[in-house]
Amino acid sequence: RLRFDFTHFQALTQKELNLVEELVNRWILENHPVEIFWIKKEEAEKMGAIAIFEEKYGEIVRVVKINEISIELCGGTHVKRTGDIGFFKIISESSVAGGIRRISALAGLKAYEWVKNLEEKIENTAKLLKTTPTDLEKKISALFNEIDELKKEIKKLKSIDIKKSLEEKLKEVEEINGVKVLVASFETENMAELREIGDYFKNKLGS
Repeated sequence: RLRFDFTHFQALTQKELNLVEELVNRWILENHPVEIFWIKKEEAEKMGAIAIFEEKYGEIVRVVKINEISIELCGGTHVKRTGDIGFFKIISESSVAGGIRRISALAGLKAYEWVKNLEEKIENTAKLLKTTPTDLEKKISALFNEIDELKKEIKKLKSIDIKKSLEEKLKEVEEINGVKVLVASFETENMAELREIGDYFKNKLGS
């Protein structure tokens, strides 16, 4: 398990995260050797070694170098070759402070277990929807279309009910000093529906 904080002023897109994940896994599969050596801090900086901003370093520093891919100052343990990492999987990307983003990821067997767990969830969801994992996206899209059609049908039926109710209310119109008056209450889901009701009565009653 690991987390990596970096400077960035907006969330990474899924496409960007996929590219990061693909790049890291490619370097793992290329099985680069990992060199570890101790040198003076000034020399490390001249080599272009990256220092973590919150860390404090002495005069002699530990440098971890992976071919032309990475060179960093680091006191932690490391693998001997990138292939030892096995498999890398990003599980989240989030904000930790202003302009600071964080990637959380898994590696090796834990990454494999996370993917297997996700596969099981997809398979179970497919079973619930009576389809296969391959056709899951198509099935969900079809269900959304079905829901949209049902909403339209409900709206149509509701509109018929409202119209009947409005016609009944017209019987309650009273005339007071030559002015037509109707007092009624309605339960509606939104202002647009309420305006339609108002317009209906205005058209029917005039002033």
